[in-house]
Amino acid sequence: MTKSKDKKKKGKPSEQQDTESKSNIIKAVVLSIFDENGPTPKIYWPYDLVEQSGLLIAMKTISLLMGDATYQDGIGTEGVNYFGILPFPDLKLNGLTYFFLIPDDEARGKALAATITVLIDEENKVFFYENMKYLRIIIDKAATQIQNNKQHSEREIIMDEIREELFEFANELKDPFSTKRQIKILLTGLDKAGKSSFMYGIRRKYSQIIKSLPTKGVERTEEKIFEEQNSQISVWDLGGQKKYRERYLEQSKVYLYNIDL
Repeated sequence: MTKSKDKKKKGKPSEQQDTESKSNIIKAVVLSIFDENGPTPKIYWPYDLVEQSGLLIAMKTISLLMGDATYQDGIGTEGVNYFGILPFPDLKLNGLTYFFLIPDDEARGKALAATITVLIDEENKVFFYENMKYLRIIIDKAATQIQNNKQHSEREIIMDEIREELFEFANELKDPFSTKRQIKILLTGLDKAGKSSFMYGIRRKYSQIIKSLPTKGVERTEEKIFEEQNSQISVWDLGGQKKYRERYLEQSKVYLYNIDL
């Protein structure tokens, strides 16, 4: 097996990187290829992945997803790709695996079967189902790059990049209101639906709810809602009239629509 090395700094990861990886939901990332030795974990993280664990991941992902005559007729690699979620009870992990083919004129069928597998703790498997759309994009992009790069060193860089991208994606899910991002939140709804009263409730200014009148125009305030994260949120409370809604409803990241039932 070949360990994936950091593209900027060879060798073991720093203590900070090690701490970040341990707290991340992603527990392993493995590139496996069916070569002359059979299913083999070629590039993998963590760097100290037990050899038997790597072999188990390679054999299970390739053998289960390859099927009986996937590419033996040499009809090409286009369209031969599959996603699957596989359990690894011996490792107490679940894996999201992408099966694809790498063109190789010297290989049987003119292609090598390969998989990229992302593993998480088995109790967190809902993570795959909730974020499948985005994970597929990240993994599919890496697979395409691997197909187009023959050099092992280039594939190491690609696997480092996918690991970093997966880490960043998972961390954003854990901390969506990070100070590194600016998020526009609009609280809108029909006229007199109770939007301002809702905001008073969040601020715990319950006595103001009784005296609240319909908002005309826009009321802008700044709230330190997540003080433990040193975050400051600007809140735009829009009036329910149509002329206000149409003006401000563009390019927002989060929409809160209030309806009085």
